Amino acid sequence: MIKSLFRKILFIESHIYLYPYSSDNLNEDLKKIFGASYFDKKTTLRGKKISDDSFSLWEKWNLFGSYRSFDALGVFSGTKVNRKNKTLIIATIYPNALSILLYYLLISISISAIYFYFFGSESIINIEIILVLVAISFIIHRALIFQRKRIKKSVEFEFNLKRYKH
Repeated sequence: MIKSLFRKILFIESHIYLYPYSSDNLNEDLKKIFGASYFDKKTTLRGKKISDDSFSLWEKWNLFGSYRSFDALGVFSGTKVNRKNKTLIIATIYPNALSILLYYLLISISISAIYFYFFGSESIINIEIILVLVAISFIIHRALIFQRKRIKKSVEFEFNLKRYKH
């Protein structure tokens, strides 16, 4: 229950996917992505190999260039597992950590501004500032969810993944 709460707070999703082909095919597909140049139009993904069974993928076209995973807006982190002649991918999908930090920073500033507006002696905060802070927080919240869904859909499409129901 605590783990689930932290995952929701940090906008993290976890899924198990069934890769429809063999593990060797998955390795070859990943090698193509890892070795592709930035301007290669055959794939919209970039990635890196973490270990023999683990990898990270992110979209290469976004505001920051996405040369590395930490400047990507969303990350798909996967672990390959072979069970009963099936190739499964245990995935963790999450948005950029700095965006999450910015979101919670804006939420805390908004709450502080609301508190000082209603309970401060001589408030220098006016309602317009509070509304702008809340609006920006809402926009960032929607962007976090959008980026998480976007990388999830991109990887599902690229690898033809289906959710695994056990």
